[in-house]
Amino acid sequence: MAEAEPSTSDDNYARPIRTGEVAVPTYMKYRSGNYNHMNERMVLQDAVARNIWLSKSVGVDRVQVAAKIGLNASVKPGSRKISEPISMLTRGVPEEVGTFQKLNGRFRLHGFYHKSYRPGTFQGLMKEISDLIGYPCPFKVGQVIEFPEHKLTRMRITDVAMKRIIKIIRALQAEPVILMRNLQRKIVDDEAAEGSVYEMDKKSFLKLLYAMERELILHVYTIKVVESEFETECEIKVICRPEIDDAEDPQIGQAIVAAQRDYHTQGRLFPSGQVKKRDHSKISGPKVKPEIGAVQLEAQDFQEESTVFYPDLKASMSHVSDLYQKKMIRLHVLHEYLFHLVYHPLLGQPNVPDYEERFAVNPDAEDGFPLEQMYVYDDTPNSLFRFVPPLPMVGDAPRGWFRLRQAIRAMPLSVYVLVFDTPLDKELRDYLDDPIRRHTMLNDLPARLRRQCIHRKTISVADIDCVRMCGMGLMLVAPESKAASGPLTRFFICKFGVLYDTSTAQKAYAIITEPPETFQRYVHQFETTEDVHKYWYHLRAISHSTPLNMRSCRKEEALQHPETTLLHKKFARECFTKDPYAAPTLQDIDWRPADLPGQGAALVDAGMFTHLKRHWDFGNGNQAYVDWFITRYLENGNRVRADVENTVFNLNKFWLSIVQTMMANTFELFKKRDSAMLNRKNTKPNDQGYEEEEDEPPSKKKKIVTFKVGSGKRVPDQEDIESASRAHHLRYRFTQRERDLMVLVKAVCQFLNPSGKMWVDPTVMRRIMKAYLEESSNKTINCLMAACVRETSHPKRQTDIWHLVHGFGSFAQMRNIRNELASILRSDFEAKADFFCLAFDIAHRVVTRDIPRLPSALLSDKKFDAILDRNNLTIGVTDPPANNKALLALSTAPKSEDDLHERLMYAWIINMLLFEDHSVSSDLPTAIVRQRGAEAFYSVINKMHDDGVLVQTRPEVNVSVRGVRNQVTPSVAFCTYFNHSYRYDVMESIEALPDCFINDIVSFSENVGVFLRLAYMMTDPDADIKATIHKETFPQLTGRSEADIRRQMRETESSAIKLNKITVEAEGPLAEKPVIANPLNSLVRGTVVIDVNAIPDYAEEKGWEESMNKLNGAGAEAAEAILQGLKNAGYQGLTFEEICVISFEYNLNIDNVYEMVTFLEDQHHIIACGIDTRRFVHVKHVLEWALVVNEKAYFVKPWSDPDGTINWGIFRWMAEMVFVSVHESPMTTIEKLRSYFCNVLHGAIVDEIIDILVRAKLIEIVTASVEEPVSVTPFKVVTKNVVQRFVKATYNGIELFTVLFEGHVVPEYLRLAKDKIREE
Repeated sequence: MAEAEPSTSDDNYARPIRTGEVAVPTYMKYRSGNYNHMNERMVLQDAVARNIWLSKSVGVDRVQVAAKIGLNASVKPGSRKISEPISMLTRGVPEEVGTFQKLNGRFRLHGFYHKSYRPGTFQGLMKEISDLIGYPCPFKVGQVIEFPEHKLTRMRITDVAMKRIIKIIRALQAEPVILMRNLQRKIVDDEAAEGSVYEMDKKSFLKLLYAMERELILHVYTIKVVESEFETECEIKVICRPEIDDAEDPQIGQAIVAAQRDYHTQGRLFPSGQVKKRDHSKISGPKVKPEIGAVQLEAQDFQEESTVFYPDLKASMSHVSDLYQKKMIRLHVLHEYLFHLVYHPLLGQPNVPDYEERFAVNPDAEDGFPLEQMYVYDDTPNSLFRFVPPLPMVGDAPRGWFRLRQAIRAMPLSVYVLVFDTPLDKELRDYLDDPIRRHTMLNDLPARLRRQCIHRKTISVADIDCVRMCGMGLMLVAPESKAASGPLTRFFICKFGVLYDTSTAQKAYAIITEPPETFQRYVHQFETTEDVHKYWYHLRAISHSTPLNMRSCRKEEALQHPETTLLHKKFARECFTKDPYAAPTLQDIDWRPADLPGQGAALVDAGMFTHLKRHWDFGNGNQAYVDWFITRYLENGNRVRADVENTVFNLNKFWLSIVQTMMANTFELFKKRDSAMLNRKNTKPNDQGYEEEEDEPPSKKKKIVTFKVGSGKRVPDQEDIESASRAHHLRYRFTQRERDLMVLVKAVCQFLNPSGKMWVDPTVMRRIMKAYLEESSNKTINCLMAACVRETSHPKRQTDIWHLVHGFGSFAQMRNIRNELASILRSDFEAKADFFCLAFDIAHRVVTRDIPRLPSALLSDKKFDAILDRNNLTIGVTDPPANNKALLALSTAPKSEDDLHERLMYAWIINMLLFEDHSVSSDLPTAIVRQRGAEAFYSVINKMHDDGVLVQTRPEVNVSVRGVRNQVTPSVAFCTYFNHSYRYDVMESIEALPDCFINDIVSFSENVGVFLRLAYMMTDPDADIKATIHKETFPQLTGRSEADIRRQMRETESSAIKLNKITVEAEGPLAEKPVIANPLNSLVRGTVVIDVNAIPDYAEEKGWEESMNKLNGAGAEAAEAILQGLKNAGYQGLTFEEICVISFEYNLNIDNVYEMVTFLEDQHHIIACGIDTRRFVHVKHVLEWALVVNEKAYFVKPWSDPDGTINWGIFRWMAEMVFVSVHESPMTTIEKLRSYFCNVLHGAIVDEIIDILVRAKLIEIVTASVEEPVSVTPFKVVTKNVVQRFVKATYNGIELFTVLFEGHVVPEYLRLAKDKIREE
């Protein structure tokens, strides 16, 4: 067989390198007919110079030069080899070798030529331009032009640019004014006819035009025109001859009108050029299938002229997206409006103008329809449809059909801004701020605002939203509209909606696979808008309670149901279709799509993704209208809350929580990202990372930490599992100190062993981070190493590492320990880890200038305690500084009314969160938003989050079935302030101890309360206590001789003592259960609730005389003085001590003062409140301090119910911690107690709890004078007597506290918070 001859083509030269093949060689194969510089023994530079000389005026590029010499410049080695001689020639002999640029398609190439043969290829183009404009061409090939005023990148003049300039000049010679869009299309078509496969983009064309405008070859004007179909203002650019130097020249208007006429003749929309579609509803007779490629036109009359707006009339706009709501809220509002429009309750009533009659009056008024002439159809408070007319039936079509054009023209502005994302100017904001004008219909707005609101995008967005509601079974598409879109599209509003309670479904990611028969079915009949509200709130509750979006099920679901990967595109603007939802005829209004019931939450279409919480969130903008809408939405939800919650089996209690609803928008840090596990290719599921979840109540199940370990990832050890269990955030957050420490670790690695990688073992890295920084205690190895890599990859951080490494070399300690690195290379892991920790400790001391004699943070606790004992050192807690910001913020008097409102907002939010966690439906969110606004509400939430008072936690595994994925709750740090180290079972045992236990102590020997009661009896000298210790108490000593006394003592200390062998007999008065003189109800008063409508009468003191008749002479005079003092004090009021000073002048004691202020508060003349301390204000200032809930005003405390009663569980939780703090620290000062709780409680709340405990005789207040050192000079210290108030607990305070709160238990979720802290 003959051998194949070697190929003589240049395939090897042009072929790129491919993975898995032999690399293309740098040199080409030898060919006898080709020239090679080696044949004549020429150096490479001379050979390159020879080829450049021979190219003459044509020039040559580097690839061509390399090919002639025998090099393959398509590969990197060959390109580098030919670049060196070319660079030497262009730089060494610039007077002979020149460069130029040319375009090959979209690629710009550098050519080389000898200057004696200067390329003349472009001289003809430059001469042609000069002949056309009448003076020398202002452009040169290779010239670079900048466009800073137009925010465009630079442009380099090439031969292609020259040809395009010629085409532009010739086009302007033919026509004085040309639309930029038309000219660009003409040039593109000409270049395509010439054989170009590339198309000029708009920015490149703009650069050419602006460059020519600078040289006064032409003018470019921006003109505003109005589309005749949608009344939309849009901008177009026109190109004019240089003699047309005014944008208002009539030739421009004539050119625009002519262009409109041409567009309409071609069946295109002006000025976009989009081809129109045929509207079959206006064509009579049989339908004829158009030929393939035929242009389908929409049957309508076009106007010959269009109004032209010039640039000086352009209004300044600012895009405001805060009013635009999320998908499900938007659909809720739109469905409510469309149902009210189509099924209007006033349709057919006499003297009530309908849609046609209403818009027949002055439909195109430039100034809008006058407000005083608008017919009021609905004057219900908070109604969106004040001016919406009823839509009459058209022809024989049943009631319920409407066109998009009709719905948009009658849409109120208050609905429009919620449904459509639109820019707002000052005039529109004025409409929205007015409670009446905000409901003006779009067709009644002035012409400029009407054109701003009604445009093509409005129609398309409304079309998509209606199709989405078709996927929910709420609407139908007309048969003639399934293949068309536009203002004439027709839809039908159904009179009922069907929902399924899918809260009992199995966990999944996006679809529910169980058959519909397994779920409870609910049919909502729509008769009024209230029925529509109930449907949407029912859907909201079911969606929040359905166990979807489980990422652990995503991969398995994608394998079993591949169609789920495209669900997010089903209702996208580019992909949606109407065919599945088109009714056969207009009469088939009972027809239902085959896609329903779906596979999403509530068995609506899964492509709606109704189970995602972010689709139900609000937009929290700084707008009064947003506050009004949120309040309206929550009020409507609270009216149907009871009915909705009874129809959801596994209800998520946060389904209508305003805090949970807005938290995703408030904290950008918690936005979800795609999991790395889902993006990894060809990975196998790891069954070890999943744990089965039990159907156990969340209050009884411990937290389960699951790890999904991917291929190549470190398997978490026990320490990582414990660290992850302590994490309370969705994502790990790193402080600046942690980032700096990571950079220092990287610098030490580089100093000891210069390497590009982080060679230190990850466990050592974790050990260092946790030893030096407390905030790293809840972070795993993977997150620490990932954060270290991210931080050290920044260029600025790499510079810091370089400086640190060079700085370490100047210290002898660092040089010495680097010299010891080789000696430990063959040691075990522990020795290497200790060596690196020692090196890091030295580096840390060097950088931070730490005291060398202090022990390292990397030492174990045992060694650290030994150092403290050896040096006789102790670690204590110092008092907080006097200027503590937290103490000043929560325990000082407010400086202004705004400062007062912000501090009160803190107490309101704490109360709201505690009651929400307690499964109590609270009306506080609605009241707060209504009274203070959404902006103030969420700004305080942000501050509380920054201060660590509340957190957005990741839920436990079993809670995720009924809870939301991101829950906001009081943080563990907040709960820590109210969780002590005393065991709860101690107090429970005291409550279980009967009064007659003394007669049968043996039966209660395991009760801790017995030991406490016997200890209390020892304080009574008259008590008779006898203890008999039997010989069997110490079993190891039984039968031994008494010779070895030392051995017996040692065994006594270590042996197990049988306490039941010790019998105790006691008699005395303290053996009985103590009796509380004042019950809890008499010590703690509920919050006084005042009717808001009666506040003016109380402020005018209409019942003052009647109240004075109930007091005696001195009491009445004191009350008069107190009330006058409160009037003069304003909203700040008077403290209880200041009221006591006034009352003491009338010979009233402290008990009389208590009775006096209680009486005045019950009579609604004053109100108790306070931030820094307990205060009382006049009733006319009640709204400055109180929160109005359901027309009732009351001062909110952490334990206050909305009806003014007390939640004893929460009150005991806080009072118990205050008491334990006093019990643990005898003779502590009240200032220290206030400073301890200053981060979580107002000072007035702490003072009130202390006062209640004092009156219950659980604690005592002792006033004493103490000496405090005061520095007069740096060398002289004097003492100063200061009067301080100390607090101490009574000897049996624990038992008295238990008896006082008997029957009132701490809520279970607060006990769980304490257990979680104890486990950590």
